[in-house]
Amino acid sequence: MAASNHRPRGVNCPDDDEIVRLLQDFDSDQSVSDEDYVDWDPPVILTSVQGELSESGDDDDDDDDEACNYRSSLQTFRSTVQDIDQHPTTPTSSRKRSDVWKAKPFPEIAVSPLSQQQLQNSSVVGTPLDYYERYLTNQLFDSDAHYTNCYCLAKMGKELCTSAVEIKTFCGMHLIMGCIPYPRIHMYWKNGIKLEVIANAMCRDRFFPLRTCLHWVDTALPPTDEKGNKLWKVL
Repeated sequence: MAASNHRPRGVNCPDDDEIVRLLQDFDSDQSVSDEDYVDWDPPVILTSVQGELSESGDDDDDDDDEACNYRSSLQTFRSTVQDIDQHPTTPTSSRKRSDVWKAKPFPEIAVSPLSQQQLQNSSVVGTPLDYYERYLTNQLFDSDAHYTNCYCLAKMGKELCTSAVEIKTFCGMHLIMGCIPYPRIHMYWKNGIKLEVIANAMCRDRFFPLRTCLHWVDTALPPTDEKGNKLWKVL
């Protein structure tokens, strides 16, 4: 198969005359003497490279300075820590504390020995209600019912008409709620999930007003010896 003289599309191949001319130009460049290169200047690209090399040298110097400064700061920090360890100081407060604990001896309390009857009674195990009433007496629930009625009348303009028995039931309901917690209080009366011991003890519409108005002291007449005590209402 004969070779084709067709040139590939997009490629400019030189012809014979151009090849001869390029060879002649190459020979003329080789004939140039060394004297023609006496005044030769380096190209611009070499100058820029030298500038970059000098700048990189300056950066190295800066890095060395930063390293020296870091080592100096680290040495100063270590010496400061050693001084603190060797000579610890006690921190001082600019504000004087109002509460100062003082060591005082306990006062002696005269304790009379128990009688034989008391010793016999102490061996008797009572019911949970007996021990409960030793701390929360009937007198306490009577005063609670009175102060709750006074607060409801003063704030809402109507009587709640609660009693000591109802306050006892209310406190018992809270004890059971603490043992069997629900996400919401109203769920104790909700159909399908209600707790019978709570729902049967008191209705929901009576429980929430009583819970809102519950008071153990008369907040309108604070005692004179409790002035400045913000916790006297709960103590």
